[in-house]
Amino acid sequence: MKAFGFFKNILAPHSQKSEIVLQSTDQSRLVPAKPLGRHPERYQIIPSLADSDQLGFEWYPYIMRRSLPNYQSRTLNTDEFGFRRCLKKERLLDFDDVTNFQGPIGVISGNSTAYGIGASSDESTIPSALNGLIPQMLWYNFSHRASNLSQERINLDQYAPCNVKYVVFVSGGNNLVVTLLNQGGGRYVAPFVGEPQFCLLNTHRPQGTITDQNPMPRRYELMLEVMARDLMLIAQRGNAMGWKCLFMLQPFAAWCDRKFSAEEIKLIEIWDDHPSLLHAVHKPDILVPWKNRFVNDVSSLCNSAGLEFLDLNSSDKFLSGKWIFADRVHLTDEGNRLIAEIAFEWTQKQ
Repeated sequence: MKAFGFFKNILAPHSQKSEIVLQSTDQSRLVPAKPLGRHPERYQIIPSLADSDQLGFEWYPYIMRRSLPNYQSRTLNTDEFGFRRCLKKERLLDFDDVTNFQGPIGVISGNSTAYGIGASSDESTIPSALNGLIPQMLWYNFSHRASNLSQERINLDQYAPCNVKYVVFVSGGNNLVVTLLNQGGGRYVAPFVGEPQFCLLNTHRPQGTITDQNPMPRRYELMLEVMARDLMLIAQRGNAMGWKCLFMLQPFAAWCDRKFSAEEIKLIEIWDDHPSLLHAVHKPDILVPWKNRFVNDVSSLCNSAGLEFLDLNSSDKFLSGKWIFADRVHLTDEGNRLIAEIAFEWTQKQ
């Protein structure tokens, strides 16, 4: 409850100017974004973050926004739908490879953690690692950065092919984070990341109506109601299509009871120095009080929907002293490798 007072004070509507991402010719579809904390030492530790920081967003039907399509860089490349491309047998795949593949397909779905922000290259993401572990299948990254579970579910509805065998979510965190930020625009639907900017595109809607729609207890309750719906719909579609589905609750540095490496300590320090509220909400004094309640609630929702659940925050693999985190929420190559290993072990039991 202590966290409520803190956010009541700091999460009032603010007039801080936004940076406009200028990487698309159609500027009407660009998404305003705050600076991403560019920091020379951060890039020295993980050079690939310079490429991911340059990757912009665009507004897009149904899923609200996506990473810019056909982005090319040394370490991060996207396909025509903004999905991050991955590798199989040293070949960089695109979406056509998914639709043309005749064998079983594995899907990684989630937000920026599953997308692979923090990975040194496309080769070091979760689906690329799984393509090496399960060579008879094709795994692809259907994740989007800054997404919630509703957007991820709709994304699968739009793009998942018929021959999917496994769906692995690495998700859940943004549902809680945006609820704590209180950045929603409606009293009966849970918010998505970037909703204040989207609301401001509607000139008939006063800026003051995009926040403070519900008190925190109701916002949390509403978030769970929406997650319950999404998980039920995911399970129903999976049953109809023959999917095997695993929901992994993504790891937060604040929720993993472990000793951090020197690199993690420095990267977390850089993250915490950033002035944005989105960075602040990931700090331990805000997130830790919600850990047990949220983990238990999401576990119960998955159980009710008939989905397998795994909390990565309590996984033995994530409690080692290895360099796993690229900041408070994103993962290094080692973190992605560990998730791929956990997913592989799960597939072997199906």
